[in-house]
Amino acid sequence: MAFAGINYLAVIVAGFAAFGFGAIYYAVLAKPFTAATGLIQVKVDDGDENVDRTPLLVSLTGEIFMAWMLAGLIGHIGEVSIITGLASGFFVWSGFILVPLVVNHRYQIMPWTLTFIDSGHWLGVVMLQGFIIGAFGT
Repeated sequence: MAFAGINYLAVIVAGFAAFGFGAIYYAVLAKPFTAATGLIQVKVDDGDENVDRTPLLVSLTGEIFMAWMLAGLIGHIGEVSIITGLASGFFVWSGFILVPLVVNHRYQIMPWTLTFIDSGHWLGVVMLQGFIIGAFGT
């Protein structure tokens, strides 16, 4: 797979935008999310040194990597545009994110609420990334 022609600025912007989207999305849905997971919601004070920020770094890195892969996929389809970006994002979500998420949550005996919350997040991520990559072009 050749990655020539990828707009790396678009990849970085899409990765950070996806991270920001996730922060807002899960902040808004914090109570139903924690209820669905069975976790306890904790308040994190700014500057707390004992808070593990590893998940944030993993999320940001993963979302930049996802944007890079999505950009490569969109570039292989042909014209890099908002339409191809959105369509690619939707197809990637429906076939490669939604299906494994539903299967895993069923085996893990998680509530459907969690599946809807998490799948909505990932749909927003890939659609936003597809839009940004398509808008930037090559």
